[in-house]
Amino acid sequence: MQPSWAGHDSMIFSHRLPTAMLFVPSKNGISHSLEEYTPACEIGQAANVLKQMLEKLTKNK
Repeated sequence: MQPSWAGHDSMIFSHRLPTAMLFVPSKNGISHSLEEYTPACEIGQAANVLKQMLEKLTKNK
């Protein structure tokens, strides 16, 4: 697997605060296209990962 080298908004925000990106797979690796597709179950899994991380971060404050 190759790194995506994606930066998006995290490149801008990272100069001021810690940042992270959460990626979900797209069918056939296609993204930023009308052909991009990710099943709802995988989006749900990513949302759950985000929820768990936010819960961890708020407990540490």
